[in-house]
Amino acid sequence: GREGDEYIVTRLNHVRPALNIVNIYGENENRAGANKILEAWIRLKQDLDEIRGRGEMIILMGDMNRQIGCDQYGVRWNKEQISAGGELLRDQLLKTGEYVLLNNLPLAKGGPFTWVQPGKEEVKSCLDLAIGSTNLVPFIKEVVIDSERKFTPRRVFRKAGEIKTIFTDHY
Repeated sequence: GREGDEYIVTRLNHVRPALNIVNIYGENENRAGANKILEAWIRLKQDLDEIRGRGEMIILMGDMNRQIGCDQYGVRWNKEQISAGGELLRDQLLKTGEYVLLNNLPLAKGGPFTWVQPGKEEVKSCLDLAIGSTNLVPFIKEVVIDSERKFTPRRVFRKAGEIKTIFTDHY
């Protein structure tokens, strides 16, 4: 991204139309503030619009740190709360019909939750989102949320002669 935004676009042009995978880390809205979130969104949206203008497809995915609710534009069984950044995703992507929330597809496995509170596994939420161009849906075979932690990043260390594992708080 630009100006310190944390996203990277990988363009795959061996397929037609080209597929752009946008991996993103969205700042915590409470820490960053509404203005910073909006400014970063405007820059990202400009890049997405440029890609769409070329007739190319997009998958936007990552730890967006956005609360998008649990209605038709949110994540099933998620919390009802919609943050300001979540509202931007909903209004300017999902409600347009040009994009779909891949977390909600019937072929999504292991979800919908993607975050667990460390030490309180029962406290869960969905902050990691996958949003794709609607035209891609027929070509998506599966969406996997690694709730069984088969490939989730972890730290392995030895303590008192035992091997311990600490997983990240995201699936």
